[in-house]
Amino acid sequence: KRLLVMGAILMLLAGTFGPGHATVRGKNGRIAYRRYLNQAQTRGAIFTIRRDGTGVRQLTHPRRGFVTDEPDYSPNGRWIVYQVEKKGEFPIRLFKIRRNGSNRTYLSTGCGRICGDAFASWSPGGKRLAFQRESCGIGPNNLLAIYVMRADGTHARRVSHKNATCATRHPLEDHAPQWAPNGKRLAFERLNHNREKQAIFTIRLDGTGPKRLTPWRIDASQPDWSPNGSWIAFRTQE
Repeated sequence: KRLLVMGAILMLLAGTFGPGHATVRGKNGRIAYRRYLNQAQTRGAIFTIRRDGTGVRQLTHPRRGFVTDEPDYSPNGRWIVYQVEKKGEFPIRLFKIRRNGSNRTYLSTGCGRICGDAFASWSPGGKRLAFQRESCGIGPNNLLAIYVMRADGTHARRVSHKNATCATRHPLEDHAPQWAPNGKRLAFERLNHNREKQAIFTIRLDGTGPKRLTPWRIDASQPDWSPNGSWIAFRTQE
């Protein structure tokens, strides 16, 4: 897959958002990333590194068979949210950790045995997290929607598919939310099982105003906003 920035999104978003602000202000700091610790890629840890390639630091130390993945810095740079999964197994859970590797905190407090959380991102103010939650268990009635919760893992509420239940099949899955710089909308990828394609959508925090930004045919995924909110980068098969 290659990364694209779609210029048409600039026109779609014009007039929708006010002046944007970068999620993390000030100078760029250390980079957080996942590194696999074995050749089979069944064990992975979160590391940070300076932008000049020096000062590598390991923050997480997962048990054998577990991967810590998808790190995201809080706006003040003090915390990193990430997910923990056993490769190929369900469920996935969310944690946060201090930038020095201390104060590991469990965040998926409202997620029961048959649900899993992943792909968390910090709000611009650092008080909330957006994430995807998989519920209703594994099977045709599985529900995968976008949620928002407080940064301590409490008060999780569903944003997309608000009226969906576990009683019916769900042909649409929502993944990988990212906050607009003004904190008023979320961008995410939606998988349409009937088409077997994905597209980039945005939605308000109250679940209203969903808007598709990319055509289904290009199979777009993993959106990310520019600091001023005028552009969205994404991946595509095209």
